Amino acid sequence: MSPPSLLERANASTIDVFSFLLKGLARPRIERWPEATALSCESPSVSAHRVLVTDTPSDPGALIRRAQGFFGDGIPWMLMASSHLKDVMGPAVEANGMVAGRDDPGMLLEPIPSRPAGSSTVTVRHVTTLEGLQDFQDVAAGIFFPMSTLKRMFPSIPDREGSGEGGPQLFVCYDNGKPVATSMLLVSLGLGGIFFVGTREEARKRGYGTAATWAAVLAARQEGCDACFLTASDVGLPIYERMGFRKVLKYLQWHTPGPKDG
Repeated sequence: MSPPSLLERANASTIDVFSFLLKGLARPRIERWPEATALSCESPSVSAHRVLVTDTPSDPGALIRRAQGFFGDGIPWMLMASSHLKDVMGPAVEANGMVAGRDDPGMLLEPIPSRPAGSSTVTVRHVTTLEGLQDFQDVAAGIFFPMSTLKRMFPSIPDREGSGEGGPQLFVCYDNGKPVATSMLLVSLGLGGIFFVGTREEARKRGYGTAATWAAVLAARQEGCDACFLTASDVGLPIYERMGFRKVLKYLQWHTPGPKDG
């Protein structure tokens, strides 16, 4: 059997993080289909209900109908697919009234350097204590999800012995003892997936997010990963490029019509 392609590894990384996060929420549901994976939970957020298309569907319209049946009436949901599937999926989703959303570039760092580019005196800690977990939640609550949601996603300290495939590692960057930035590493198929990179608004443009990202990158190297992967926002894109990440793919997104929370 040939080794998995970069796209297969990137898709696995994306699916694994959404699966991990959903498990802490109410009534999580995950179904793996031949050409896609569907994920949902009991949440009004459109981002909690998504389908990631992982292979070229033989019948895109049938895939959309299957997704509609999975989510049910009145549930807003979104579909993600690599840009190479645009001509296949685009007409089908538009025929069903779905609206194009933002495109997220997928970025790869390969090989993983033995040390970060440049020098930094910033303190970044791997979360191994309850205090560290609370610091992670405090920062992330102002950026990603409400505190109540984060406490369900991360109810306890990730076990260091459970890191690597299937287990998250959390990192917090500090400024004079105050938590200011976060990152998370989740390994899938030997690829270091980096998520939850965020910095408090008042502490941005000082290198804290970069330092938190490097902590996750170097942890991936220690886990034996040969590369790291992440999806970038418009703000993060130039920062990651300076770190050595390069754009290797693009995830397209469509969502059902109506209010959209991103």
